[in-house]
Amino acid sequence: MRKGKVSLVIIVTLLIGIVIGFAIALSIGVVFHHLEPDTLLTDRPKTFGDIEIWALKSENNKEDEDPYKTLIMKKTEIPFFYAAQNKDGKVTEIAIVGENNSIRLSIKSSEETGGWKTAIYGCTKGYTKGEQYVDIDFDGQFDAKNIFDNQGELLSKWIYSDGIWQKVDYLDDGKAILGQTRYVFDANSGWRED
Repeated sequence: MRKGKVSLVIIVTLLIGIVIGFAIALSIGVVFHHLEPDTLLTDRPKTFGDIEIWALKSENNKEDEDPYKTLIMKKTEIPFFYAAQNKDGKVTEIAIVGENNSIRLSIKSSEETGGWKTAIYGCTKGYTKGEQYVDIDFDGQFDAKNIFDNQGELLSKWIYSDGIWQKVDYLDDGKAILGQTRYVFDANSGWRED
């Protein structure tokens, strides 16, 4: 008689252990699913009210061309925020997007930890219409602008120097030319003659 009771106690204890173990494993899985950023899958976004948050891994990761991962936020199916991450886990660019997928504000990261280097407001590559303003050193002052026609053709380039916008013949990578005058951009003082 005693052997039967012991066997029953062992079986019941074993079953309770299995149930509790399964519940703990399931709970740990749920916690990791909600905490781990890579669980934001393309087929199941996270939500915050009526905002959907997607994290996508790039399908063809070309070195230094495409982001390794992309964070996209949508409100009523229309994207409004984008962030790109490289293979090292560093966010390299963020952008606020308009209703027609045109980028309204783009900020690129600097090599410094937690720093930003360039802000572009208005049209950007692939969405070139109207005016594009560039804050080269991310100090809150736009330093250059480009004006495009409705077909995306560049009409003119400008620099903000001595408190006014000046149309220039050449503008690229912190250098500008107006007639015979050469300008170089200095992060401490803005545009100055070279």
